[in-house]
Amino acid sequence: MKVEVKIKKIQLNYDTPFIIKRSVYNESITVKESFTFKIKTYHDLLFTYLKILLEKNSFFTCTIGYTEISFKDIKNHTCVYSIYDPIYETDFTSYPFEERKSVGEMVLEFSITEEEFEIDHSHNPSILDKIFHGIFNVEKNTRISSILAKLITFGSANTSSYIYSSKGFFYLVNYYIKEEKKFSYSTVLQFLSSLKREDESSVSSLNQTNYSIAEETNLNYKLFDRSFYVKYREYLHYAICSYGRSILTNNLVRRIIKEPTANKSCLELLDEDINEFKLINLEGKDYNPIFVAFECKDAFVISFRGTFSVRDVSCDLKFDYKEFYNGFAHEGFGELAEQFIKNYYSKVKIFIENKKLIITGHSLGGSVAQLVGYILLKNKMIDEDKLEVVAFSPAPTLSKNIVQDDMFGSFITFTVSNDSVPFLSYGSLCDLRYLTTSLGIKFSIFKSNPEEINEYILKVREFLLKNDLYPKLYIPGKIFQFKEFYEENKGKLRDLFSLFREDNAEKRIFLCKEFDYTFCNEFILDINAPLHHMPNYLMNVFNSSIKLNDHIEEKDSENS
Repeated sequence: MKVEVKIKKIQLNYDTPFIIKRSVYNESITVKESFTFKIKTYHDLLFTYLKILLEKNSFFTCTIGYTEISFKDIKNHTCVYSIYDPIYETDFTSYPFEERKSVGEMVLEFSITEEEFEIDHSHNPSILDKIFHGIFNVEKNTRISSILAKLITFGSANTSSYIYSSKGFFYLVNYYIKEEKKFSYSTVLQFLSSLKREDESSVSSLNQTNYSIAEETNLNYKLFDRSFYVKYREYLHYAICSYGRSILTNNLVRRIIKEPTANKSCLELLDEDINEFKLINLEGKDYNPIFVAFECKDAFVISFRGTFSVRDVSCDLKFDYKEFYNGFAHEGFGELAEQFIKNYYSKVKIFIENKKLIITGHSLGGSVAQLVGYILLKNKMIDEDKLEVVAFSPAPTLSKNIVQDDMFGSFITFTVSNDSVPFLSYGSLCDLRYLTTSLGIKFSIFKSNPEEINEYILKVREFLLKNDLYPKLYIPGKIFQFKEFYEENKGKLRDLFSLFREDNAEKRIFLCKEFDYTFCNEFILDINAPLHHMPNYLMNVFNSSIKLNDHIEEKDSENS
């Protein structure tokens, strides 16, 4: 996309000579009253800025003011922009969100002279790309040089910005730790008060507490019926079978196949009723997704593998947004989904004429499953009542305007509360950078009030959400989040958890809550995030919740 810019007027609050520079893609050049530049990609349109700098030539060149315009706000029009004090320009694009000091105004006229974005130059790999492809046997269209350039651009800032962001990161982690503790107390109490039995020990423990009822407002976490966990535990087995026996799944094996059977590494993670795969791709060549597909009772199941190799990581890191129908999607996941439809769906159709189609996956596999499901529905390749998409701990995939559609009634996602991946998109990382840098600028480590910091965090988050500075990706359909509660908290909670101990055997308590796509507006920081993202942790959630249901049912029977 080519844009022509005409500077119609510059008015400073003080009289001083200056030169004009325009800065795009970290490249600054001196310009006159008009200039042109190119917006290379759709992702750049959403996230990149045009910066016009006014510099004073003296013994040292210094900036006396600047104007910053988001590419996504550029259209054929004339507009007045504030010229800001240069103290903000040195703090990258993150600064306190209160009103910035203006030192003048600038009138700019924009004309879009070419609508199309640049053609992908993936057929011209760099030397770094060739080395990367040779070592890791990654597809030739994977541009590691482009990925690294994007990461460097995202992280580029001056020293003061890094210091501010580090300080803000520290404040934010402490905030989440405190919220976690407060949240745990109230939710456990709410859960216990909802139990069917009302024996003396339960009522007594609840009556001894003095926690505020206000803390319980809008939590709505609960224990679902046993059948809910049994059904989706089986779907989780479907999702992880595409990994095969590996370090991620060795403790989840359901059977041992002694005979030399094709693909037995994957089959050993499934029930003994499933003895063959109808379709399979475990090599992922030509940027096709890795998956297995099999018949199960009255359904045909496609299981996409999650992140497990350098190739998969390179796909995760293709985090640019690409145009996708009437919105946008994660580029790497979107390409995999499109390749699957192109190369395999004609074969899938043979197996689903009289069967429901279940598409599932964990992590990257869950994200691809959601995009494949969306493509099928959007193109009317399958009826909604014949499709079920179940994803486990996927990353967000689609733009807000797409997930707001009502076609996602058959999409379900399961996540664990401390797993960061379901919140992770380029836009959410930009939000995080903005929030942490703003916190670091606002507060001093030696003079800071925790309550003021908490209020400020909520204020900045509200500002980011309202203004949508950095568009995020979202998870479509219903989202079920699990939260575990530990017995580590002593004191009052010790008696409450003793209700679930039998012969000193620990009962793990997981509660569940349903969300919609707005779930992805948050971003969670937790050192346990990698652990909570693993498939065996999710399996523990389902197994423990089934056991807890059984335990409560047993107590009900004893008290009836």
